[in-house]
Amino acid sequence: GGTAADLAALAERARREGRAGILYKAPPRLAAQARRAGLTVLPLAREGWIAPDRFALERPDCAMLRRKLRKAAAEGVIARCEAPVMAELQRLNADWVAAHGGELGFSMGRFEPGYLAGQRVYVARKGMRPVGFASFHTGPAGWSLDLLRPHPAAPDGTAQALIAAAIADAARAGVARLSLAAVPEPAFAPRGVLRPIFRLWPGAARSAAGLRQFKQAFAPRWERLYLIAPGPVALALAGWDLRRTIAHPPPVAAVPDTPAETPIASPVSAWHMGRR
Repeated sequence: GGTAADLAALAERARREGRAGILYKAPPRLAAQARRAGLTVLPLAREGWIAPDRFALERPDCAMLRRKLRKAAAEGVIARCEAPVMAELQRLNADWVAAHGGELGFSMGRFEPGYLAGQRVYVARKGMRPVGFASFHTGPAGWSLDLLRPHPAAPDGTAQALIAAAIADAARAGVARLSLAAVPEPAFAPRGVLRPIFRLWPGAARSAAGLRQFKQAFAPRWERLYLIAPGPVALALAGWDLRRTIAHPPPVAAVPDTPAETPIASPVSAWHMGRR
């Protein structure tokens, strides 16, 4: 979660290195501390999360999810946790990438066998044929959705079936929190400060709205995440750099290994390199 002392340490290190200390997707408590410290804080996204042991498919606000799961079941789709067969997943991923115009990068997971081998993987099959997969980070804090790759020709409801299978397993395993990952803030705030920026990329705005609709079917709790910077100018520059690096990442095999070479001036970590 971070503390005021962490913020001060980040600011001091950035000052020594001639950089601006930026926090990306900071939680609400840290954002409140940053405001009190005089930093600039911008609502960036909202993370949807579920308490698996309290998830109830019968809830009225899960009606759309039930319809999607019935459609998948009627087509014979079954989703379960499997040891990944990389050749199968690679073909699914390649078809998904071709249909979606590529993968996003930086904080968005990308397909890489070594990276995927360290995750919990769910595969949806129709008979023996794989029609989609999903991967989850797992740890003491819970599980978090990373890759979601239904085949473009998969039966309706395949993506929902993959996540529903993970929620059921997480409940049986006593996992306290399962994250559906984040949706950009403009999908929730029609007149928010980020809305004019999204008008520059209409495709991104439509994608964010569709992502929110998809995740809302699971009736998650939503928690705001923030971008924190030492001032408005640094915030704007960081936002532009983040958007560019997410939309146009370098090839996975060519991701640099040192902070000095990365287009974002922060240490390179596994979660945005696409590998461990």
